[in-house]
Amino acid sequence: MFCSKCGNRLPDGAPYCPSCGNQTGINVVRNNKTMLAAALFAFFLGSLGIHNFYLGYTGKGTAQLLLSTVGWIFLVGPLISSIWAFIEAIMIVTGAINTDAQGNPLV
Repeated sequence: MFCSKCGNRLPDGAPYCPSCGNQTGINVVRNNKTMLAAALFAFFLGSLGIHNFYLGYTGKGTAQLLLSTVGWIFLVGPLISSIWAFIEAIMIVTGAINTDAQGNPLV
């Protein structure tokens, strides 16, 4: 977090800026993720769950990765994981999935 008045970095939970004393206007800097990157990851590397890791959904990403890799034993895992990823790619492009795991909107 950064002070809106002087721009200095603020300690977590600080009620005021230690540099200038400003008590209001604290801005939170977020790392925005793009819809294009998420859709491309889902389309090209989706069966490995890369798009879910990118968006912060580590549980879904791990499930897709395990289904795709361990599923080779049964020969249907990669197919199921690929269909799952293709559906999620469509959902990202159409806006049905429009936030990352922290609730930040995709740009």
